[in-house]
Amino acid sequence: MKVGFDFDDTLNTISGTNIAQHRKAKGDTLYIISARHEIGDDMKRKAESLGIPLSNIHATGSNKAKVEEVVNLGLNIFYDNNPEVISELRKAGIKANKV
Repeated sequence: MKVGFDFDDTLNTISGTNIAQHRKAKGDTLYIISARHEIGDDMKRKAESLGIPLSNIHATGSNKAKVEEVVNLGLNIFYDNNPEVISELRKAGIKANKV
């Protein structure tokens, strides 16, 4: 499965990290999709610690673009802290969960 995570207040939390480690152990391919305007060193360090390739980190610049990126990448599951993003992803047929 292709599983994505927002970064701020999601993957950079203990709960988000635990979920990512569990998904990775199951053999899922992990992605970081953030509404940030650029990929920060903190995102790169977290990706490296979880075995996520740098090519699977995307900074989209907005929540609208983040939703579009998740859909375009064909992710099966996405974890986020923003209820609006979760709602839009669910409308698009993505299994979205709050962290």
